[in-house]
Amino acid sequence: MHSTFLHLFFSSCALAGSNFWLSTSIFLSSCFTFLFTLQLCRFFGIPLDPIALTEALPFLVCTVGFGKPLHLAREVMKHEYIFTPLPSSSLRPAVSGQPQHISMKPAGEVVLEALDRAGNSIVRDYALEIAVMLVGAYSRVGGLKEFCALASLAMTLDCVMLGTFYTAVLTVMVGVRRIKMVRTLKKEQELNSAIGAFKPPEHSAEHALNTSLNTGLNTVLRLPNRDICHGNSDPKMGFIDPLRCFLSIPAVIL
Repeated sequence: MHSTFLHLFFSSCALAGSNFWLSTSIFLSSCFTFLFTLQLCRFFGIPLDPIALTEALPFLVCTVGFGKPLHLAREVMKHEYIFTPLPSSSLRPAVSGQPQHISMKPAGEVVLEALDRAGNSIVRDYALEIAVMLVGAYSRVGGLKEFCALASLAMTLDCVMLGTFYTAVLTVMVGVRRIKMVRTLKKEQELNSAIGAFKPPEHSAEHALNTSLNTGLNTVLRLPNRDICHGNSDPKMGFIDPLRCFLSIPAVIL
């Protein structure tokens, strides 16, 4: 029984990247199923011994299992339009002055299409398991009869909860993950735009420093339109002494 719960936890983490919500929703669905099963057993007159029920609970958990809800969640996460916009929205022309509208397939339709794809195999597995349990429920073996009747009712209600409660939880999870994705993309766009707005042009500071230094040196040495730092001077006046250029720098700074 404990290995079944561990398998549920690790499978939900690997499937949806969720450490809590998916596994918790499957566990809550199973708990509601068990509570409703106890009421139906009382309604149909199936005798249940609390001590025997406690001993049979691990076998009941292993019999019902969590494979079918995980299979449905896997089909939902593999849907092609779970995070991808519809193709018609990308071909729709944008109105002037307004951003282009991108439409996503509703989360309910995504879950229903996934249920349509995996529903046949899930219902078939439930039907086979319930049929096997009914055969044991009509046997005359003491203890086995009550357990098989309990298991058949539990699997029937688990199938009902899978199509009602669990699909609603999956729909909410798809909507929440879409909202998180949109917020993450929006934050990345705002960060990229902020970095692009405050990024200075390349070599602008170096170019401004060289220009101001050359202008100041030419002004002090009274050599207009000459680049002292690069050794360019008037051919008639000869080469400018580097020592004179170096000594004139404090005057430019002051």
